[in-house]
Formats: sequence, C-alpha cells, structure tokens
Amino acid sequence: MSPSLPASASLSPIQLLDLVDDVLCLCDGDTIVWINESGASQLGGSRQKLIGTSFRHLLHPDHRRHLDDGLGALADDPKGLPMILARPDGGTMAALVLSRCFGDNVYGVVLRDLTGRMPAWDTLVRAVTRLEERARDLSRQASFDSLTGLPNRTLFMDRLNQAVHQAERNGQMVGLMFIDLDGFKLVNDTLGHDMGDLLLQETGRRLAACIRSGDTVARLGGDEFTVLMPNLGTYQNAPAVAGRILDTLKKPFDLAGREAFVSGSIGITVFPDDAADALSMLKNADAAMYRAKEHGKANFQFFTTDMNAAVEERLAIKTGLSQALERGEMTLAFQPKLDLKTGAYTGVEALLRWNAAALGQVSPAKFIPVMEESGLMGRVGEWAIDAACRQYRDWLDHGKTAPRIAINLSVRQLRAAGFVTLVKRALERTDVPASALEFEITEGMVSRDSDSAVAILRELADMGIGLAMDDFGTGTSSLSVIRRFPIDSIKIDRAFIADIATDASCLEITRAIISMGHALGRRIIAEGVETTDQVVVLRQLGCDEIQGYVLAPPVPADQLAALLTTPSHV
Repeated sequence: MSPSLPASASLSPIQLLDLVDDVLCLCDGDTIVWINESGASQLGGSRQKLIGTSFRHLLHPDHRRHLDDGLGALADDPKGLPMILARPDGGTMAALVLSRCFGDNVYGVVLRDLTGRMPAWDTLVRAVTRLEERARDLSRQASFDSLTGLPNRTLFMDRLNQAVHQAERNGQMVGLMFIDLDGFKLVNDTLGHDMGDLLLQETGRRLAACIRSGDTVARLGGDEFTVLMPNLGTYQNAPAVAGRILDTLKKPFDLAGREAFVSGSIGITVFPDDAADALSMLKNADAAMYRAKEHGKANFQFFTTDMNAAVEERLAIKTGLSQALERGEMTLAFQPKLDLKTGAYTGVEALLRWNAAALGQVSPAKFIPVMEESGLMGRVGEWAIDAACRQYRDWLDHGKTAPRIAINLSVRQLRAAGFVTLVKRALERTDVPASALEFEITEGMVSRDSDSAVAILRELADMGIGLAMDDFGTGTSSLSVIRRFPIDSIKIDRAFIADIATDASCLEITRAIISMGHALGRRIIAEGVETTDQVVVLRQLGCDEIQGYVLAPPVPADQLAALLTTPSHV
C-alpha cells in the first residue's frame, strides 16, 4: 500500500498536470505518492508500479548520494541538479532534477530532459500558477453569481448561518431582507433577456450602494435578492436600509439607451425574535416579501407569525400547479358580455378555474400570481386556447348558441416564437373559425415592445380574431399610442367602474375614456359592473357593452346555454 499524503497538501492543481510532457511526481518524504501519466511512460514503467516506491531508486546508483540530504536540498536550488536516471527497463536517461516544496515534507519534483525539448522550469511554474488560478476561479464560480458578481445562494446561506451562530453567542440581532423586483418579468419579456440582464446587474450595483458596512447583498436567482445585516443593532436600522433601497429602485434604469422602470417589494425578518435558524429566517423574509406585494408593491413589510399559514399555502399551490394540467384539474368558466343598446349578449370571457385534488377550489387571485412567477403561464395559456376552441366546437356540434370567446393573453405568449402558428393549428384542429376567438391584452404588454407587438397583433387581426385592450386606465399607455394597434375594443378597468355612481372623478375618467375611444372607432366595454346604478350611469355615458356580476358570475360551459337564452334584466 502506498503511503498516504498529508491532509494539508492540496493535490487538485497538481493532479491536473497529467497533460504536461515533463516527468512530474509528488513525494511524501522520499516516497512517490503521485506521478503523471506522461512521466511514468517516459520512465518506462506504469503509474501503479511507480507509486509507493522510493524516488531515490529512480536515480543511477552513482547519483543517489546527491539525495542523502533529502529532496528539500533541491528545493533551494532554482537551477536544479543534473542526474542520470535508471529506468525500470534497464535503460538510462539524463535529466535535470528540480524540486519545489509544498509544505509538510511534501515535494513536487520535475525531471526535465537535458536536450531542452521539454518546457523550462519557469514555464512549468507558470502552468502550475495558471492551474491554481483556475482552481480559485472555480471556487469563485461556486460562490458568486456569474451575472452580477454578488454572492450566490450557497455563499449567502453560509454567511447567514455564520451570522446566526455568532449572534447566538453574542446576544445580537440579525436582520434579513428578501427583495423581489416588481415589473422585472415585463421588462424581461418585452425588451428581451439581454436588457433584463442589464437591469439585474444595475440592480446589484444599486443595492450594494445602499447597505451598511459589514452587510451583504446576494442574488438568490432570477430577480430575487437578499440583504444580510449580521449586526442589526436595533429594529430601526432595517427600515432605514429598506427605504434607501426602495428609493434607488424607483429611479429609471437606462438599459443600453432604453428606459425601464421597476420597483421593489421587501420582506424583513429578525433573529432571534422571528426565527431560530437560517432556513426559517429565509422562509419568513420570503413570506413578508409577498405580504409587501399584496399591499401594493414598492413597500416593505416585517414578518409576522400569521404569515406561516400563507407560506405553506403558497408552497402547496406551487407544487400542485406543476401537475394540474396532467391531472385534468384546470377548467374554463365563462362570463357573458352584454350590448347596452340592443340587450343582446355579444360574447363571453373565458376564465381559468382550478379544482385541485389536494386543495379543493383555489381562487384565481391566489394561483394565477404563482403561475406567472413559476413560468407556467405560457403552457397553461396554450391549454386555454385549445380548450376554448374545443368548447366552441362542442357548442356547434350540439346546436347551441356559440358566442365569441375572449381569452386573456400573457406577455410570455405574445412574445413566444410561433405563437400565431400555434393559434392557427388550434383553430384547424377543431375546425373553428378565427372569428370565434378574441384575445385580451393589457397596456403593459404592448407599450414597451410596440413594433413587435403591432406585427403579431395585425397578423392575428388579419386572421379574423378579435382584439381587446383589457384593464384600460391602469397602465401608462395613451389613447394616441393605442391608435397604432388593431384593437377592436377597450375594456375600462373595474377600479373606475366600482365608484362610478358615487365618485365624480371616476365618472369623469370613464366619460373621457368612452369619448376618446369612440373618436378612435373602438367599442367600449365596462368590466366589473355589479349594480344597476352603475348600469344606468354607463348607459347615459354611451358605453357599448358591460360585463360583471350584475349579469352573471362566471359559470361552467354546461350552464352557459341557458343563461344566454334568458333575456337580460338590466
């Protein structure tokens, strides 16, 4: 059995020198514990036979006396010592023996051919140095995010664990912030991943400029960042840092000449008050971050114990969504739209419903945000288009009224390569006319990447598919911008409709949207209409269509036929 190498010696850079032409070996004292393949071949033996033998036995008997003082003596001579080697096959080889000490009686030995055909000693030293640098680079890659240069999840968790252990010993407080960028996915999907990467890099720089000395900013992945405050001091220090972060994120981002805007939702948790370990702290900060999103985004929230149930529910939703389609748990519900002038139903909007085996009926307000964050919206959106076409065909086959079906598009679908082809195939597969479908898009989906969006929407419109601008009034687009898009109708956001009968400002905003929309030749639809008072006002303002619980809630397909054949009471 060959002698073991002392634990303090690092072999990894040396082992990579199998590719070097020189004879290289590593010795523990006088015993060879490693030799490169090239070296073993030149000496006329094999690696297995040479390991465990004495280095002195490689030398001609006349030269062994030079090593009476050990290999350490050679380490002091940068020029090396000419010697004759005795090969195992009986031959000899003239060589220059150089030694380098690696500590703890471990030596690296180089045997160089005297003819000079092999690299010089200084070249090999540079090679070793490059390998050591490569090892450091690999170590850095394992600990730092390649895009932003910030600590990654692995290094962050290591520092968080250390901070918690030290705080336990010293009776200190540790603060942790979990930061998620609001609006990043829209920037990434509309401007492209390259612009998204620039935004993340700039975010990292801005966050690093906001923290205190001794704090750590890390990127966990995607648009999620953390700030570790190992010596928080008092609770008041956390809001101060969070406030600086919120302020810096609100400033416009210059992405290679293109301006973008995002904000941040921040969750804050504190050790030892909220959690007893690092993993619990991360979980709590994540929960507090989602509470910040629920409070309108662009704010920070401290963790409270009642968030635990919400965290568990969100995890269960995310887990269940991954198999919802395969299990047939997703369905479509349909809510009708009514023409205020004729009293006729003009179509229906298809809305996702999820009846999960483990969770029961899950509210769209809970599962749709998780679906968007987990990247499932594109796949579910494709399913919804196909399901709507199949449902329309089923109505036709059974001689029932088949209203136009409106489907909400996500920005991911609109930007996906081959989206128009996907829609065409769904229509052809079910033998359904393009006029059976209407796609609803939001202002944010088209306001940033307008040229590409216009081309895709025009292609859909040319097929005969209807197009509607959903949630109008909540984004940043103006009607002059919408004029460029082949939009058939504009849906006024429910936020204005809710108080239209009691709030003068909501009334005037709605009046202006209807007036300008009509001037541009678009039909106007009010969504979220719930009372007859709202219907009266909308009729007076000249609104074309309404949708909401005043007509009916979303219903399953088998209940829709009876609803559409019953005269409306509004």
